[in-house]
Amino acid sequence: MSHASNAYRWESRAELATALPEEAAIYYEWLLGLPAGSRPGEALRRIGVAGVRAPEGGASGWIPVFYVDDLDAAVGRLAPGSWRTALSDEPGSVYVVDDQGSTVRLRTRKVGEAPGPANSLLNFDCSALDVPAAVRFYSGLLGLQVAEVAEDAYDMRFLLDSGDIVAGVFQLSGIERFEGRSIWITYFEVASVEESVTRAVQSGSRVRIPPVDSPVNRYAVLDDPWGNLYGFSHVFAVRGAQVTGGSFVPVGMDT
Repeated sequence: MSHASNAYRWESRAELATALPEEAAIYYEWLLGLPAGSRPGEALRRIGVAGVRAPEGGASGWIPVFYVDDLDAAVGRLAPGSWRTALSDEPGSVYVVDDQGSTVRLRTRKVGEAPGPANSLLNFDCSALDVPAAVRFYSGLLGLQVAEVAEDAYDMRFLLDSGDIVAGVFQLSGIERFEGRSIWITYFEVASVEESVTRAVQSGSRVRIPPVDSPVNRYAVLDDPWGNLYGFSHVFAVRGAQVTGGSFVPVGMDT
């Protein structure tokens, strides 16, 4: 895994909560062709995976980790609803479960610490049951702008920070494991989606969405051998780092 993208530009990480964390860490390090470290998970940390651990607080699977300046301010921007927070075992960090059941983790930057570099090896999409509601929720939580993709079959929206993509939000229907649920998908940026999918299938992963193009990337979505959803992505270099014009339409925060 050597391909890096400049299209998704927000300080972020990801973590995997799974029943067999050591085995899963070994699997992903092999799958992505990462040089093994002294213990399972060490190589994954070098590409932005904050940790592979057993589930806590009911959250499992791949979870995006977004960095913010102030946890209280971020959560305070949310309108009242059925969403909830769950404390983590790490100070300055909290899990946020939205009204549709999807989970992200927020981490606070240290006082005086400038934002870190964007993670060019991971990116994220949320498949939501109610796209406008999810867009309102996460644009509020992270203080982001919104752009929608004109005439998109999946009602695709992008969450933006000054034109730079933070994450996508869409609705997948008619696809097994996406019916009746809302879920975040963590993608690994790779040089070839097709080659990565072949390697994954040969090692026990199952394809949910075969390689296909979106407005900004080629991607595929799979289950790993333990049932955790993940994806591969190759962002189109010609798109540049920002969403500007073309088929993207800026929309207000009241989308």
